[in-house]
Amino acid sequence: MLFAPEKLVYQSTDTNGDTCVVKYATSYNVEFHKLLQEEEIAPRLLSEPCVLPGNWLEIRMEMLDDSWTNLHDGLNSYNDADVSAVEDAVMAAIQMHKLRSSGKKMVWADARPANVMVQK
Repeated sequence: MLFAPEKLVYQSTDTNGDTCVVKYATSYNVEFHKLLQEEEIAPRLLSEPCVLPGNWLEIRMEMLDDSWTNLHDGLNSYNDADVSAVEDAVMAAIQMHKLRSSGKKMVWADARPANVMVQK
C-alpha cells in the first residue's frame, strides 16, 4: 500500500509477517536515524538499507501504531496562525538541537512537519 506517492513510502510486510514501512530514497542518513532511534524518537530500523539498481536505497523500519500522526496532519484542526507558530517552534528546536556522532555535529536537514511524528 502506498502511503505517499511523492515520497515513495509504502506499507509492507516483513519476513515475520509484521507490518512495516518501506521507504525508497536516493540518500538517507542512517547514522542520524540510528541516533534518533537510540533516543527513542524514531522508528526502529529493521535492517541496514539495501542498495538497489540506480543507487536507490530501500529503508525498512517499524510501523508506528495508530496513536501516532505526523505533525502536519495532527495540527489540521487548529487555525493557520496556531499551526504556523507551532511548526516554527518545532522547526527551530530541531534545527538548533545538534547530536554528536563520531566527533561530527549533525543536524536533521529534513525536519518538515510531515516528517515529525507526534502522539495524538
